[in-house]
Amino acid sequence: MSGKQKITRLVTFLGLNKYKPTEYEFLGNRATQTPYVCRALAELLHPSEITVLATQEAERDHGEGLKDALRAANYPAPRFVPIPLGRKTSELWQQFDVMKKELRGCNGTIMLDITHGLRSHPFFASAVSTFLHAVDEKPPNLCVCYAAY
Repeated sequence: MSGKQKITRLVTFLGLNKYKPTEYEFLGNRATQTPYVCRALAELLHPSEITVLATQEAERDHGEGLKDALRAANYPAPRFVPIPLGRKTSELWQQFDVMKKELRGCNGTIMLDITHGLRSHPFFASAVSTFLHAVDEKPPNLCVCYAAY
């Protein structure tokens, strides 16, 4: 990704971990310390919209904190999209379908952040991306991000 590429949609995961304030850096720019990689990416990438994929438990534990962090810095309000835990095959297919839906229908570049996702999410992200590029006439312009702690 070049430093001049505009991100239209940030799609990110939110989990159950106890997130600690961290300083994130991307393309030589540093974000304000925050426990939420989504907040840092909003500062660094200036997306027009933010989608957060989270289980009900993750939204319950961290949803308000993330909303407050984004609101305080005047970034777009996140749209929370529920995902199942993925304990059954049917739930894994639901996760696949949710990711597929959220990566479609964007008229610009999408940043898919897998930092706070479950261990299976990077594999699903790869599978969904490959699927969309194989079957869609106009697949999404997609960048994938994983922040190292």
